[in-house]
Amino acid sequence: MAIGSKLWAMTIIGAVMIGSAATYCIGVARFQDGEELSYCTWGDALLSREAIVEAIDKYNKAIELNPRFAIAYLNRGYAYQLSGKLSSAMTDFNRAIELNPRLAEAYLNRGSIFQEHGELEAAIKDYDRAIRIDHNYTEAYFNRGGARFLQHNYRGAIADFDQVITRLPKYRSDTFTLQISTSLLPPSYTIRGLAWEYLGNLDRALADFSAAIRLDPGFASAFNNRGIIYEIKGDSAAALQNYDEALRLDPLMAKAYFNRAMLQYSRGLLTTALADFDQVIHLKPNAAAHNKRALVFRDLGDLQAAKADLDKAVMLDAAVSNVYLNRGQIWFLMGNHKNALSDYDRAIKLQPTTADAYIARSAVLRDLGNFREAVVDLNHALEIDPRSESALYQRAEVKYLQKDLGGAIKDFKRCETLGGKIQALARKRIIEIQKEHRVFK
Repeated sequence: MAIGSKLWAMTIIGAVMIGSAATYCIGVARFQDGEELSYCTWGDALLSREAIVEAIDKYNKAIELNPRFAIAYLNRGYAYQLSGKLSSAMTDFNRAIELNPRLAEAYLNRGSIFQEHGELEAAIKDYDRAIRIDHNYTEAYFNRGGARFLQHNYRGAIADFDQVITRLPKYRSDTFTLQISTSLLPPSYTIRGLAWEYLGNLDRALADFSAAIRLDPGFASAFNNRGIIYEIKGDSAAALQNYDEALRLDPLMAKAYFNRAMLQYSRGLLTTALADFDQVIHLKPNAAAHNKRALVFRDLGDLQAAKADLDKAVMLDAAVSNVYLNRGQIWFLMGNHKNALSDYDRAIKLQPTTADAYIARSAVLRDLGNFREAVVDLNHALEIDPRSESALYQRAEVKYLQKDLGGAIKDFKRCETLGGKIQALARKRIIEIQKEHRVFK
């Protein structure tokens, strides 16, 4: 019977430990007797009260009395793991496996250390071994599902969480184990929901997040995740309701403030979005929040505040091309073409396949009268996105400034075929050019 299990649960942006496996020494009484068993059982009792140092001392004594006591190594390793001494924990798990290669908990725990170090393949191999030993070992399926999720093996992750969800009610009978194991159900539904989301199956994702919430109505992350699905599906009211509930349950959840801020910004509620971005930055300063808040300040007309946020975003993460793209726009709006070009250059260097960066740089070049280079940038943008309305329309305007009236009309006519608002604008410009210059190409 497991004292605890080293398990993994995913939120939107990562993985966190929620639990590791140790086996009660009393459970092996038929194989061990004497003083070493007493010390090991004493250690279990101390460990269950989180008296980790004292528990380790008792396991030490058990091992001194019987250096081949595999369970004592397993449980001492678990105690080391809880205290952050992962190297010592790994040594003990290796020794436990050496003494008893059928000790599934040792493979689970060793796998969790590999996973914590980012060694996902090694972790999965250990979870595989644990499952071969005990094919009903839901904790091992859970951890393997988490590792597969981190590898972007979403279908593999779904298969593992299917096992957790279907096996738990059937194979867990004693009260203590049931309490531990059923705690895996809400995160299992949640991670499986994320996997379905990344595979594009929003209905299944929504169903899984809703199942997690039914099992645990206080699961704030599930509300946040469900809010994202509703937002993608175009139900802004339901999305907002879920973000609100996530924040009611966890007022310190920065990602829920961020998601709600983005939703409010998309609805044009700038001051409301600003307040939520303020909360994100207060709770968890990051480049993305400063970058997005800058857009709110820009739309409110406060260019200095927008630039200050973008400067901070660059300090926090100098490798995000979108930050330079946005700051370049602020410089451009401020009339500082030199700094705008510098930031657009940086954005393109970091992400050369972003059409918007070429379009933005072309606007600066056009203002500076460098029409030839502006057209080169717009050509690049159209190579990346042949249906870019903005690139096509702007190229038509630059060609007009170059006195290439035929080329301008040709591009405007291409704009007409794209439909939407650009169609009317393009038709208007064609008529203006033809009327002014008597050109009917």
